Amino acid sequence: MYLCTTKNRGVEQLVARRAHNPKVVGSSPAAATKRKPGASARAFVFYSLIASANSLCMYRLWLFFSFLWASSPTIAQADSFTVFFFMLEDCPVTKAYTEEIKAIRETYAGGRIGFLGAFPNPITTDSSMEAFVGRHGFPFPCIREGGYAYARRFSVTVTPEVVVFDEARGQIVYQGRIDNLYERLGRRRPVVTQRELRDALDAIRQGRPVHTPRTTAVGCLLGGE
Repeated sequence: MYLCTTKNRGVEQLVARRAHNPKVVGSSPAAATKRKPGASARAFVFYSLIASANSLCMYRLWLFFSFLWASSPTIAQADSFTVFFFMLEDCPVTKAYTEEIKAIRETYAGGRIGFLGAFPNPITTDSSMEAFVGRHGFPFPCIREGGYAYARRFSVTVTPEVVVFDEARGQIVYQGRIDNLYERLGRRRPVVTQRELRDALDAIRQGRPVHTPRTTAVGCLLGGE
């Protein structure tokens, strides 16, 4: 993520013109260079900075705070659950699940359940992730920075893999595949007969324990750093 790190030359020039304007009382060049700015000068600089902030700077600030919200499950409500979808934009298995991922979010979002997409593979770039997310229209936040750290934290080994995290207890309640569409890598079943992620989310909604808390995900191996 990027923040505003360059100086605003327009503000600097504006302050300089005001400081050296002979029509302004106490604004001689000597006074401007030797005297420390008073409260009014500091206030002028402060409000000038706000007024002249360009749209790119504000957009970067928005991205930064959005990233803070999205990348930390502990920011969520204490009694909520976060569903992490670990994905790789070039993985054919991930591509095969894009519509189901969106359908699951559409069915279960809201209340105590939130969603976050994570792209943990080091080969992923910001542009490739953004293109993939934009192409498929995922209706939830997606992150690249911090994705690999989450994958290591949850011992994620392939993509796509899903983790349902209980914020209140600080523990995983379900981890593994989305469903049994893939019997093994490269071999799809004609009909899905088990939908473990949906079953887990149904149990959460109904206040029941998750019957199958762990399954084996089938997908592309996650590369290391």
